[in-house]
Amino acid sequence: ASASASSSYSVSASVPALTLDSYAYGLQTNLLKTIANLCDGNRLAQDLVRELGGIPLVLNHCRLDDDNPYMREAALFVIRNLTENNLECQRSIAQYEVQDVAANPELSDIGVRATLRDDKHVRLEPLQRSS
Repeated sequence: ASASASSSYSVSASVPALTLDSYAYGLQTNLLKTIANLCDGNRLAQDLVRELGGIPLVLNHCRLDDDNPYMREAALFVIRNLTENNLECQRSIAQYEVQDVAANPELSDIGVRATLRDDKHVRLEPLQRSS
């Protein structure tokens, strides 16, 4: 190859600078996926996550997040792998109960709200419209 052939390539777009946001984007989801993979059929890893207090942390990620669109699914995958053939992890999760329903602007936009019934099930109700 001649020197002129190697100089015919150029970069036409600039490479964006890496920021803290670009490093953090998807980090929680990737960490959850790693935990899920470690716990898949691995009783030692399942018990370790439970004993180190990881179950409440994972449960707190079972929510929608616009910045991490697949975080909820990754957290649910962790819960699946933690509880598979592990009664202690199942019992640990069963001790938690729904306390409240978070406000959801998207539901308000379509004219409904989520409420918590006495039996701890979530119910969707139409918003009261002011006349």
